[in-house]
Amino acid sequence: MKNKKNTNKKTGFTLIEVLFVITIVAMLAMVVFIAVGNAQKKARDAVRKTDLAEIQKALDIYYYDNPAAGKYPEEGGCDSSMGTCGTCPCSGNNWSVTSGIWDKLVTDNQIIRILPKDPFNNSAYYYWYEPDCDENIGGDCTGKGCCGYYLGCWLEFGGAYVLKGGYY
Repeated sequence: MKNKKNTNKKTGFTLIEVLFVITIVAMLAMVVFIAVGNAQKKARDAVRKTDLAEIQKALDIYYYDNPAAGKYPEEGGCDSSMGTCGTCPCSGNNWSVTSGIWDKLVTDNQIIRILPKDPFNNSAYYYWYEPDCDENIGGDCTGKGCCGYYLGCWLEFGGAYVLKGGYY
């Protein structure tokens, strides 16, 4: 006599097992999503810092290559990667070709090919340039005009990143 196989044996997963696996996969996906998001924020902040350092080098080249001028570029309103206007941020989408910093670094002296702009370049994240032409701050600027400046941006991990140049 042959052994009969049990044909009533059920195979597959129970609903509890499937829900358990789905929960684990969802938690892993959430951890990866958060980690990738933070890495992207850090990368954009690093780009911002590198871009500002590039602009700072161009400003220093301008200052030292133009001893007759003896100053940093003046501003035309609010010089920012959002454009040039009376208040920051402006409603544009790039440095204005009529701004002091664009004229002196790109158009007139061709020190830098183009001024970089923030990865987002919106009303929350943009680059800005603020020359200091007050002759009573930080030293004697007589005859030098704008002998200091602030160059900055907002970081995604909070706060502002500001580079100072000139007499600071």
